[in-house]
Amino acid sequence: MTSDTFLRMPKRLFAASLSTVFGLGLAVGTGLTTYAVDEASSRLVTYQDHGKTLFALSLKPTQEFAAKVSPRVAIIVDTSASQNGDFRTDSIEIAQSMVESLPAKSTVSLLACDVETIVLSTASAPDSQALKAGFKKLEMRVPLGTTDLATAFKTAVKELGSQTDTSIVYIGDGMHLCNLLNTAEFDSLIGEMRDLRTSISSIAIGPTTDCELLSTISNHTGGKVFVRQGITDATCQQIGTALAKVSIQPVFWPSKSNWPNGVAQFFPTQFPPLRLDRDSILVGNLKAESIEGKLQLEGVIGGHASSMRWDLKSEPSNPDFAFLVQVVSKAAPNAGLLLPTPGSEALHELGLVLTNSSDKLVNDARFALNSGDIDAAINIAKEALKRSPNNLAAQNVLTAAQEQPPKPAKPVKSPSGSVASPRIVKFVSAQIPEDPFADPPSTPVVPSVPASPATQSPVVPPAPPAPSLSNPFGDNPTSVQPTFSGFGDGYSELSNASDLLAEDEGLRRAKAQQLESQVRAELSQARQSRDPSATKVALKSLLDVVRRTTELDDAGRAKLDAQVASAIQTAARAEVNLKEQLARSEAVQASQSATKRLIAEGERRNSTVQQLVERYNSLMAQQLFYQANNEIAPQITAIDRDSILDRVTNIESNMASNHALILDVVRKRSRAFVDSLYLNELALVPFVDDPPIVY
Repeated sequence: MTSDTFLRMPKRLFAASLSTVFGLGLAVGTGLTTYAVDEASSRLVTYQDHGKTLFALSLKPTQEFAAKVSPRVAIIVDTSASQNGDFRTDSIEIAQSMVESLPAKSTVSLLACDVETIVLSTASAPDSQALKAGFKKLEMRVPLGTTDLATAFKTAVKELGSQTDTSIVYIGDGMHLCNLLNTAEFDSLIGEMRDLRTSISSIAIGPTTDCELLSTISNHTGGKVFVRQGITDATCQQIGTALAKVSIQPVFWPSKSNWPNGVAQFFPTQFPPLRLDRDSILVGNLKAESIEGKLQLEGVIGGHASSMRWDLKSEPSNPDFAFLVQVVSKAAPNAGLLLPTPGSEALHELGLVLTNSSDKLVNDARFALNSGDIDAAINIAKEALKRSPNNLAAQNVLTAAQEQPPKPAKPVKSPSGSVASPRIVKFVSAQIPEDPFADPPSTPVVPSVPASPATQSPVVPPAPPAPSLSNPFGDNPTSVQPTFSGFGDGYSELSNASDLLAEDEGLRRAKAQQLESQVRAELSQARQSRDPSATKVALKSLLDVVRRTTELDDAGRAKLDAQVASAIQTAARAEVNLKEQLARSEAVQASQSATKRLIAEGERRNSTVQQLVERYNSLMAQQLFYQANNEIAPQITAIDRDSILDRVTNIESNMASNHALILDVVRKRSRAFVDSLYLNELALVPFVDDPPIVY
């Protein structure tokens, strides 16, 4: 589904909800196509709820933007512990492909982030040697720790400088578990990005991704979100190329909005930026059931002031948009700051997740209904309909629960003091005389009394034969009156009590057999399951059904109870074994990671020592003994104390220092000797200017 789904879908759209607020999953941005201006650049849908009119507005720019010629892009690659194996390989490959696809005049910064954020390189050209060296450092970096995403974004902004209209692309899982932000701090981070007009796009890649956070950030900064798991028809090179196009796409940053009359409130209150390759979503309330007017925005794009206008006309209320009630109510307290809706596709995916959660509630409602908890079944079904108003299964469960008969009354005592068992209520066919319109007999019908065999008049009722009714006042048989089982004048008994009891026993037996079949099927499924935790939960629910079912006799219940309890114990043991295996596997992975880190640190230390030794030898060859002894040798000692290199360099340094001292002393003494000889020679030679001596 493309990013203009909201504009192109029919009025029967979807049911969605906030993912961050309601704790639901999300997967967005699986397409790679970019778009030009669409003719249907706006759509305003509504939903009526108890006199309130809620709306969702989709907007796309009304003019085309030119791509950036000299973009400034910062690429952040997540190197936390979760980014290993294929995830790490794909992340680096996507980043390299993205750099290769950027324009030649791009300024690119490469950063790695986990607990700390490190700038690997910054270059004024994508094909520079500095970036190649940065990628080598990235490949050497061992994935460890968690991710401080907020610090990574701030470091990237600092690296991009004070220039506006820049882009940040994050490649990672988005699991921000370090230096957590509250609502005010998150608002401050978003405000900083908006002030610098820095758009943040991302691709969620990893075993577990937090698309809600990435989508929320992209929604408020004019970015776009991709999910690697949802892109099955594209290679890493194609994804990198798409991210490069996204990063150079200019963004329209609104600064002022003029809404048509009738809009009560809208969220986010800080109007989200607009892009060409996706739409922007706003939700809120209307003052009337429908509105029509113009929406005008004033803002900046590419450093130049610009304005856009849309003609809005609301559509009639549609029950498919019942989710807007929850969206608006949850967006109001934070002014829409936590809305993860960067485009219609995000809302569509939220609707799919919400439908799945509604189906789970339907299953719970069915279980409650079968267990006899009618009130719980009704409440759960109503909650499922609240999340998905068009869920037919939830409506059926609600109807079935509301049509359940009231609970049977408690047993009452008969006048004789014995407890009367509850009657089985059932309609049976009435036995009607030949003339259904004949007058009733003149002789009233009274309760029958035993008669002699000679005066009995047999009546042939439905099999098995029932006792006949005789007339105590004469020998002629009386007319058989219509009899309704369970209803009458209070004196007649059930004419077919044995049949009803037998049928009831058959129903109970059929119910018991059905439950036994269900138990066998679920036990067979449990033996084949690879998820012992879920199996244990399902078996516990089955055990509760077995213990609460009244159709089972004691022996059958005990048998099924033992079978299910044994299966629960087996599942519990399998769960423990699985946890131990996972713990051992994690320990092995942690040990391997630690070993890799130690090896990497050793290689870096050896490389540093090698460079220092080469520098030391160069200084010694130049007879710069002081620098070698006081600058290089201490560094070698600090890095690799008491090693062979440390001892050799110290010995050589000492010898060189002593040799230099000896040479210095020799030079000084030689100079003094030469000076003395020179003075002696001067004493023997007469001055030229002196007059000759005359004797």
